Amino acid sequence: MAYAPEPAPARLSADTLWLPPALRDDPALRRTEMARAIALRHVADAGRLRQTRGAQWLASGLPGAVGLLCATEHEAPAAAQALLQRASAQATQALQAQAGEVGAVAFAAFGGWVRDYAPLAALDPVRRMGAAQIQALLAELGGGVRIQYALSAALGTPRATLALSMPLATDLRTGVGGRPEGERWRWQQGGWKRLTAFDQGWALAESADGALWLDAWPGYERDFADNLAPPPPFPSSHLAGARP
Repeated sequence: MAYAPEPAPARLSADTLWLPPALRDDPALRRTEMARAIALRHVADAGRLRQTRGAQWLASGLPGAVGLLCATEHEAPAAAQALLQRASAQATQALQAQAGEVGAVAFAAFGGWVRDYAPLAALDPVRRMGAAQIQALLAELGGGVRIQYALSAALGTPRATLALSMPLATDLRTGVGGRPEGERWRWQQGGWKRLTAFDQGWALAESADGALWLDAWPGYERDFADNLAPPPPFPSSHLAGARP
């Protein structure tokens, strides 16, 4: 591992992991970027990453979500909340700063708003797949299967379609008894269109003191400030519902 002489995204080059100097004093963000850079290298090699429809989700969403999940795996819920709240603010800023029309993830420009949005939106899909299915997904891509077909095989067509569609947002909060509830939106014609309320969630970080809840949906959480709740009295997978 080495620190780059100038600001740049973390990257794995040959056997050296290069990190921007700004990460020296931020352990949580450093872990996130280290895991993201290693995951991106693996995705690019195993999946033969190339600029085709949907590749933005693979280049930004999958590695970014892996980085966030790795960084928060052993963190207290409050620490995970702080890390994700910062990422959410950056995603909101990136969407608001987009000069042109915001379109579907599958057609977004590399390095634009999708770089900040996709990791958060991919948290639920990545945790649903797990390591074995991610490997199977990359093997299919490496064999020439198109991204939308490989992702449909891994997540089911409805969720894969959502992942590659227009940006999706959610605002989860903890209601009566700590049960998750909230609203969802889809980006449409230059703004957020409200869809439907929900009452499903999953715990990203759990401890004896509480848990950080996320929506079981491939959208990005707009505000993590009210996502902390007591730990679940039953397995969090019960709240997430069955995979479609």
